[in-house]
Formats: sequence, structure tokens, C-alpha cells
Amino acid sequence: STSMIGQQASDPSLVDYLTRQTEGNAFFLVEVVRELAEQAGRLSDIPAMTLPERVVSEGVQSIVRRSLNRVPAEHRDLLKVAAVLGRRIEPPVLRALATTNLEGWIGICTAASVLEASGDVIRFAHDKLREGLIDSLEQGEYRALHKQAARALERHYASDPDQAARLALHWQAAGDPAKERQYTARAAEYANRLGASREAVRLYRRMLALTPTAQARSHTRVLIDLGRSLDSIAEFDEARTILEKALTQAQTLGETGWQVEILDTLGNTLYMLNEQDQAAAYLNQALAILPAGSSPVVRAGLLTGLGRIAWQRGDYATMLQADKAYLAALRQEGASADKIGSALNNLGFSALHMEAYDEAIAALKECLAVIDETNDAVLNVVAELNLAEVYRRTRQPQQAWPHVRAGLLGYTVHDLDFLAIEALAIAAGLFAIEGRLEQAAHLYAQLHQHDSIDVELRTLLDNVKADIIEHAGAETFNQLLAGIPAADLPALVDTMLARIGPSTG
Repeated sequence: STSMIGQQASDPSLVDYLTRQTEGNAFFLVEVVRELAEQAGRLSDIPAMTLPERVVSEGVQSIVRRSLNRVPAEHRDLLKVAAVLGRRIEPPVLRALATTNLEGWIGICTAASVLEASGDVIRFAHDKLREGLIDSLEQGEYRALHKQAARALERHYASDPDQAARLALHWQAAGDPAKERQYTARAAEYANRLGASREAVRLYRRMLALTPTAQARSHTRVLIDLGRSLDSIAEFDEARTILEKALTQAQTLGETGWQVEILDTLGNTLYMLNEQDQAAAYLNQALAILPAGSSPVVRAGLLTGLGRIAWQRGDYATMLQADKAYLAALRQEGASADKIGSALNNLGFSALHMEAYDEAIAALKECLAVIDETNDAVLNVVAELNLAEVYRRTRQPQQAWPHVRAGLLGYTVHDLDFLAIEALAIAAGLFAIEGRLEQAAHLYAQLHQHDSIDVELRTLLDNVKADIIEHAGAETFNQLLAGIPAADLPALVDTMLARIGPSTG
């Protein structure tokens, strides 16, 4: 590409783009660069242009057609199904659709250089070949092929939750909303179990679009699940809107159990929005309508929510007592590991604020051990950060840094701002303890006005600020703070990870 475009082709983003578009195929590279030059006006202007997501030129299409025409006509129908299934060929899935010997078909397509084999992996030799097949389909054929693909996947992966989202996409492309909804529901539930809350939100949004408001019960249930998922990724304003709508519908339906569930979640949502009085009102409303004979766990959970509000008002003992009662109720009921783990994390958090540090460490370490039995990766990161905060409070920076690192790495995986802000705030406090006051103040200054700071993060940042002032003095702190702008979180995280290294600060 450098010989064609000049030194501008050394731009890493352009090199990456051309690599993705052509996969190193010289013929495709020539045609892609030719098409980009035509769009840009001249070759030298390519690096400055807005690059299209896909390059589809007559030259590229001609190469694709010549390649596909090397496959005998009687073998192309199965090739089309393979194309809609994806880049990689799955012999067990295709075998159910093949009208000829599958191994022979693979051999013919490989000989034509349309497929390639590397060990046990068989795939399209270039994704543009697959795209070319799909682009050639008329709408009716496209839908029919996705229907065939979905049925073949159902036969092979009927009980595999990991394939549910994929099946939903095929049924969507096939134009079957009932089937799409069925698999979207499974995929959303599975995403929740894995702690993949952003994916769960995406799937519940799709569920909502597929569920008419006339189906009142189903529509309300989806609203509840979407609201809870939004709450879990700290999208509190939208969660509130969705959940309050769900509450109105649940009241109309007379679904008391759902009302309790919604009010419980709203209690957390409003608490995180720092609307403590309204949060308490929702939780007390849930307690008032809680049916006789309800699980002690439900009541204890609502009291835990009220305990957190008490904590905000300085009553730490009430929060700790509520968290202990909730954990005991869960153990008594034989609750699942994910619920026990969450309760242990909350207990560790409460003990931390009661300055019962040994109790906090014990609860959080047990939490991390319990989470190993589950797939809740986000809770794992939250517990790591709570441990980091215990060690910051107890002036043990060497013990804290590995847990800060875990929090930062968690942000790079889950893209949840609150994880990054908490980890970086604790890091600022550790810098202060270690006497690196300029670094501490600089990091605090870059964080303290961020849009994603909720009530708990604000409390943490205030504590860190007090730590820095304790070591530097208020005047020095203000001087260090002056003129430092807010920073981009991903950049801050990358810088901090590089600074921390594998195990130390």
C-alpha cells in the first residue's frame, strides 16, 4: 500500500483498515485502493477521507464473481447457506442441509479457492467471497436461506444458551418475529446470568420492540427486566423512567409481586440518583404491600435498601445490621451463589464504613471465593475494588494496588465508567499515602467533575480529597488542582495500567 499511496500509508489506522478490507490479498488491495482513490479524488487524499465501512467496487465484485464461478452450479446453494451462517464452516450444521456428500462438497469448494482449511478449521478463503454471495441474494431468497440456517442451528444447538443470540438474529433476518422473540428472551436471560448487563440491555430493548403493548403482562415483564438491567449498568435516569412505567402497568394488572420487585429496584435507582427520600418512600411502599408469607429474603433485602439510605445519613450501624440479616436469610433459604456473593460484597462494604476492617476483608475475600462458582464478572470487579478501598483506609498501599489493577482491567472488559472512576479514585488516595502528592491531586482533578459520578463515588472522592489535603495541606492541594482539565477515562485507565505494572503501584 505504501508504493501506491505514499508515506501516508504508514498511518496505523489506514493500514489496519486496508488489512481488514483485503486480508492481505493483493488483488483485493489494488481494487480497494482504486475505489478509495476514486471516492477521495486522488490517491494522496485517501488518508484524509472518511473511510467507508465496506468497499464494494466493480473491480472487487468482478474478482468475487470469477472466484465463485469456479464452484459448479449444483454446489452453490449449500454455499449460500454457509455464507449466511458465517465465515467459519460448521460441518455438523451443514450436514443436515446437504443433498450431497459434505466432505466432497468441501473438497470442491476448497479446490476452487472459495473455502480454505487450516487444521480442523474450514472457512471462506476471504470474507469478501462470503459478502459477495450474500449481496447477490434477492430479498426472498435471503429470508429463506436464513430460515434454513436457523432450523439447522436449532437441530444442532437447541439446548445451547450460548447460541440463542445467534438464532435470534437468523430468525430476525428470516422475518419470523415470534421465533426471534423466543430466542432473544433466552439470550437476554443468559446474558444476565453471565453478568453481561450491557448485552442484556440491548436484548431487552429488542424484546420490547417485539412485544406489543396490548400483550400487557409480557410487555410489563420486559419493562421490568430492562429497567433492572439498566440499573445494573448505572443508567439510572433511563432505569427510573422504564421502571416507573412498569410500576404503573403492574398496578393496573394487580401484580403485587411484580410491584415489590419494581419498587425494590427503584429504591436502589433513586438512592444512586441521590434522591434519598424518594428511594425510602419506594422501599417502604414495597414493605407495606409485601404479601403475608413472602420469603424472609425479600423483606430482608428491602430493609438492606433502607440500611443504605441510613448509611448516607450517617447511621452505619443500621446498614451493617441490615446486611448481616439479609445474608443470614439468604443462607437459611439456600440461595444461589450469585446472591450469596452479592450479599457478602454488601456486607464487606458496610463493615468497611463501620471501620470493622477485619470483618470487611473476611466478607470480601469470601465473596471473591463464592463468585468463582458463578459467572458474575462485574461483581468480582466491584468486590476487588472494595478490598482495595479497605487497604487504602488501613494505609496498606502494597496490598491495595493489585485490587486497583483488577478494577482497571475490569473497566477495559465491561466498559462501565463507575469501575474506572472508583479504581482511579482509590489510586489517587494511594498516591497520597505514598507521598506522591502531585500525582494524587492531578488524578483527583481529572476525575472529580466526571458526569458518571453517583452518590457513592462522590463520597469516595470526598474521602480521597481529605486524604490528599491531610498530606499536602489545603493551600498546596488547591495549587496542585489549578488548571487541570477533566480527562478521557479510557486514556486515564491505559496510563494507570502502564504505571501500575503487573502487581505494584
